[in-house]
Amino acid sequence: MMLKLSAGEAVADDLVQETFVSVRRKASLYSNQRGAASTWIFTIAPNLRINQLRRQ
Repeated sequence: MMLKLSAGEAVADDLVQETFVSVRRKASLYSNQRGAASTWIFTIAPNLRINQLRRQ
């Protein structure tokens, strides 16, 4: 997914790493009653890409 959203492989790798760091930091906010963990993670990832594009 990150390869499709990003400009290249290096950017995608950075975004994946940033996603997992964010997931680790926000793990206490996750609730399985609100949805699957994969859905939660796949919501965080595009938001990080959007934020990156805004910073550029």
